[in-house]
Amino acid sequence: MTRETISCEIAEMIAEAMYMDTNDVEQDELFSSFGLESLTLTRIVGEINRRYGLELRVVDVLQHQTLRQTSTLVVAALACEEQHRAQ
Repeated sequence: MTRETISCEIAEMIAEAMYMDTNDVEQDELFSSFGLESLTLTRIVGEINRRYGLELRVVDVLQHQTLRQTSTLVVAALACEEQHRAQ
């Protein structure tokens, strides 16, 4: 799965949670500029984990405060999971 695909899917999650248009979720804009607060971020991280079979924590995403950074984090986590399964 590409970073672009994951980025689009996470943008949809954010847009839905914040009642925004997906096109308004910019790649390099801080999540806080969308008004994203901790409770909503917790729900989004839970959805990311369910969708991709990951175990990211909110603190992991807080260290990656943009859509581009978070989607890159998810790609890296998926690659790590895939590597563990292959062993």
